[in-house]
Amino acid sequence: MKRRGTSLLWPLLAAALLSALAVGTGLAEIKVSGYTQARYNLFDDSMYKEDEFDLRRVRLKVKGPINDQGTVATLQVEFSGLDDHPAAEQEVVLRDARVDHPLGESWRARVGLAQMPFGFEVPYSSSNRLPLERSRVARVLFPSETDTGFYVTRTSHGGGDPELVLGYGNGIEAWDDEKQRAALVRLQWPLPSDGVAGLSYMDASRTRDGTDYDQDVLGAHLRWQWESGFAFQAEYYDGEFLGADVYGWYGQVEYAVPQSRWAGYYRYDVYDDGRATPDDFDRSTLGAAYELDAKQRLTLQVESLDNELGVSATNYGFQWQFKY
Repeated sequence: MKRRGTSLLWPLLAAALLSALAVGTGLAEIKVSGYTQARYNLFDDSMYKEDEFDLRRVRLKVKGPINDQGTVATLQVEFSGLDDHPAAEQEVVLRDARVDHPLGESWRARVGLAQMPFGFEVPYSSSNRLPLERSRVARVLFPSETDTGFYVTRTSHGGGDPELVLGYGNGIEAWDDEKQRAALVRLQWPLPSDGVAGLSYMDASRTRDGTDYDQDVLGAHLRWQWESGFAFQAEYYDGEFLGADVYGWYGQVEYAVPQSRWAGYYRYDVYDDGRATPDDFDRSTLGAAYELDAKQRLTLQVESLDNELGVSATNYGFQWQFKY
C-alpha cells in the first residue's frame, strides 16, 4: 500500500467539485480552512540530523453538507511535500476524504479516509497540540494516523456514559504493505473541564514481503484540566510491531498563564522497540508557546533525546503556525 501522493491538480479539482456540489444542492455552508507550520530545527549534533528550515505541515480542508439529512463531506490535502528538494519525490498527500452521516440521535457513521480514533494523541489535530510532534510511540505505531475504512460512533451522554467508537479498515495508510486489515474499538469517558479518560484497542494484521505480522495495540489515555490553567496528559501503548513486543508512554504537563497569551509545557516520552539495540528511545521536551492572535502561534522548544542506537542529541525547534 503506497502513501497517497498525487499531482497538485487532482486535489484542487476535488475541492472545487465538493464546493460546487454543496452550492448546487442549495446548501452553501461550505467551510474552507487550513494551517501552515513553518519551522526551523537546530541540532547540537550534525551527525544526528542537519539543521534545516521546513514547511512541516501545509493543510487545506474543505468541509460542508451534501444533503439536508446531516450528511457532511470532508476533503483535506497536505502540500508540505512540495517544498522538498527537487531530487526527492514531491507530492501532495490526501489526508481526509470522508463522509459522515448521523444514525439517529446517538450514533453516527463515517466512511472513507480519515484519522484513526485510537487514544487521544493520534486523532488530535497537530494545529492544537503544544509539542511540535507526537510522541515517539505514536509516530512509530501510527505513522500517518490515517486509514480508509468504516467507523460508527456512539455519543456520550454524560453521567459515566462513555463514547464508543467501533471501526474496521485497511490499516495504517503510511505502511507500504501488500495486505492490511485493522479492527478498532475505543471507549472514552468525559471528565470535568473538557478532560477525558479512555481505553483503545486495535486488532490488526499486515503482510510484508510474504510474511504475516500481527499489529495489535492496547492503549490507555488520560487528560485532566484545572481551572487554574494547569493540565496533565498521559498515554500508554503496548502491542506488537513487525514480530516484536513493543511499548511506550508519555506524560505531559501544561500551564496556560491566566490572562495571558503564554503557555508552557513539559513532556517526557519513552519507546521500547523490543529489539536487542543498545538503548530504548527516551526524550525530554520543554517548550513555550505564544498566541500572537486567534490565528497565529509562535512556539520555541528544546528536546533532549537518546535514540534506539544509543545516540544522544539536542534539538532546538522554532515554529510559526498560522491558520486560515
